[in-house]
Amino acid sequence: MYQLIIADDEEIECRALEHKIRTGFPDILLLPSVYDGASLLKAVESFSPDIAIVDINMPGLNGLDAIEILKMKKLRLKVIINTSYSDFAYTQRALKFGASDYLLKPGSREELYAAIRKVLSELAEADMEKTRYQKSEATVENLYRIAAQKWLISLLFGEEDASCAALLMEKTPELSRGGYFTVWQPRFSSPEEEGYAAAGQKDERRESEILRLMQEYCTCIGCSYRAAYYLLLLKPDGNADKAGQEAIHSLLQHVLHKLGRDYSVGCSRYKGDMSQYADGVREAQAALRGLKRRGIAFFQFGKEEREDSASFYSFAPEAASFLLLGRTEECLRETDIRISAMKVPASGNLYALRTQYALFLVDVVSLLDRHLCAEGKAFLRPLPWRSFGNAGTSSALASWVSESLQECARELSGKVREANIYVEKAILYIRENYQMDISLEDVAERLGISSFYLSRLFTQCRDFSFVEFLTDMRLRKALTLLRDNRLNNKEICDLAGYTSTAYFYRVFKKYMGMTVGEMRESLQPE
Repeated sequence: MYQLIIADDEEIECRALEHKIRTGFPDILLLPSVYDGASLLKAVESFSPDIAIVDINMPGLNGLDAIEILKMKKLRLKVIINTSYSDFAYTQRALKFGASDYLLKPGSREELYAAIRKVLSELAEADMEKTRYQKSEATVENLYRIAAQKWLISLLFGEEDASCAALLMEKTPELSRGGYFTVWQPRFSSPEEEGYAAAGQKDERRESEILRLMQEYCTCIGCSYRAAYYLLLLKPDGNADKAGQEAIHSLLQHVLHKLGRDYSVGCSRYKGDMSQYADGVREAQAALRGLKRRGIAFFQFGKEEREDSASFYSFAPEAASFLLLGRTEECLRETDIRISAMKVPASGNLYALRTQYALFLVDVVSLLDRHLCAEGKAFLRPLPWRSFGNAGTSSALASWVSESLQECARELSGKVREANIYVEKAILYIRENYQMDISLEDVAERLGISSFYLSRLFTQCRDFSFVEFLTDMRLRKALTLLRDNRLNNKEICDLAGYTSTAYFYRVFKKYMGMTVGEMRESLQPE
């Protein structure tokens, strides 16, 4: 059953349309009508209708502006314009924003029905195509899964199945670029569980959950053998530096937390191509044998030690998970425990702490934003970099981390949000174009308002300025890029949206409390 919503500022027009639709299309579910563009946006976000019949001339946010914003969100919504305006410019703009039809008031019942039948046909065809695609994908995915399991088991016995490897390469070219082998061994809480596993029986539901969680973050394939689960984590490129191992450690920690069950995980060293994968299996098994309790172990020559020295920012996935679940106090408590364990240098040099804390918050915000984007939303609060740059002691930096996490929690709760069409459009534009040379004046001109008015709207509706939001987007990008030793300062400057390297250096020093070079040095392994 398809859902339809009507947006028109004339209530009598809404009632007439509702009557016609109920009479001609009894299978369509009519949602409560709305009377302005802002209410239409809220209703679409809340109910996800399939069809919207929209008037152009509505108070506040008009119909064309509303469908422009809806187009940015890339919804499958079909829009029919129903208006008194016959101007060609309006028609052209409506079609540009994806409207399926343009009806003029007072329109006939036949014209309305024809427009609705047209979009119903488009929706039905899209649904049929989706169903056909899903069936085809399911068949291919099942063959792929069988080939992946057969290939992995062949590696366990040291004889690679070349035919399965060739099949896998067609769908997963990353297979040739290297990755990490992991072995997952459940820790049993009772003799019955241990006997169940010793008999060679598998917990398929748990294995499926491990694979599903891992696939949210990277390409991977897995299989089970004798109550252990083998998973190959593939990297998108050939970079196998220390940061790569730290990222894998962070990911494994996050997934273990999400599973809510004790596992020991052995992980191989990075393997650069398929010829090394059999060795990767043996390394992961050796690392697991050296681990007698819950946790993660990486293979090392001569010894297998648990990795307890991961950077503070490796806790970011777990912190983000706490915030998304509304467990703010638990997030703050666990963060404080890790901050207390951080070593404060006797020299008073806080660069290492600054780097760890900054990257931790950048990772938290990136994970929150990724989760919200999957729901058609976005994380729209900049981090308070100015106070970070002014923090001169380890306790002040720790307070900044705690306060920033609390700000993130408030943003997620929606308590600090206030809708304004111009601010929403400006933020969307900044998010998509921050790497370009843009300014408040540029964005205001695009919106058709003065820069003074846009600046005031930002501070009134979002309690931060245009410049703060733009600077946050650019700094977070720069910090992410700094982890990659292959990029020089000029490349980072350009990719972060700064046209002047000197200006980039000044901004970085002001808000980070350290220079780009000092942060680079603190990122280097000791």
